[in-house]
Amino acid sequence: MRTYLDLVRTPGLMRLTLSQLLTRLPDAMLSIAVLMHVNAQLGSYAAATAAVASLGVSQAVATPSLSRAVTAWGAQRVLAVAGAVHAGGMLVLGSAPLNGAVAVTLAVVIGASTPPVVPVVRSLYPALVPAKNVSAMFTLDMTAQEVIWIVGPLLATTLAASGFSGAGLIAAGLVAGFGMTWFLLTLGPRSAEIPRAARGGRGVLRDAAMIATMLATFMLVASFTAMEVAAVAKFEGQGVLTGAAIALSSAPRSSAARSSDTGSSDGPV
Repeated sequence: MRTYLDLVRTPGLMRLTLSQLLTRLPDAMLSIAVLMHVNAQLGSYAAATAAVASLGVSQAVATPSLSRAVTAWGAQRVLAVAGAVHAGGMLVLGSAPLNGAVAVTLAVVIGASTPPVVPVVRSLYPALVPAKNVSAMFTLDMTAQEVIWIVGPLLATTLAASGFSGAGLIAAGLVAGFGMTWFLLTLGPRSAEIPRAARGGRGVLRDAAMIATMLATFMLVASFTAMEVAAVAKFEGQGVLTGAAIALSSAPRSSAARSSDTGSSDGPV
């Protein structure tokens, strides 16, 4: 407990942590908000799931490149541009007239512009706290991440079922924009260049254990997404019940996310 009190007393650390957690909250809202909004607008689960799949694939493909861009151009520039496009995409998707192609295109833009907040923050933690407290800082961050994945779906579904299906996406966009602005202002002079990894990214893909972990994580996350679609279909029009069902299943999801990114949490991007 004393270790965590020391972290709370570290000047500026809690502001940095809270701002980056707020920036990450829309990640927990996004897929369910896209699913409910596109389905409500187009009356098609096929179109809605296509948009969600496009969101996830584009995010997975683009995130490594954005993380490397942080190394080349600095955290402030990359996060500012990506954050603006990401938040703007959510606002447009939540308010613009839709067809299947528009929904998928906007989902790709939103996913591909997801700011690499996690690798940036977790690369900076070792420089912000004493070495003896780094492990506790990561634990605190990951625990807060679990809370995000419980609150986010409940918030998104409640808003999406409020009478305007785009409300969840618009709220996520506003939170993302405000959170990123706060995070960048808090980051300030700490926005040092993130050190480049000693090995190229392709070296990871030669590790059989890493490949197995990636495949297992992929299948686990796919099951969570399937559960979201099933929950929306089962409780259609009942946002609170949908959100509660997804929230109750979100602790395993956050644990999976935690286990998949812990390996790189304290290293360069």
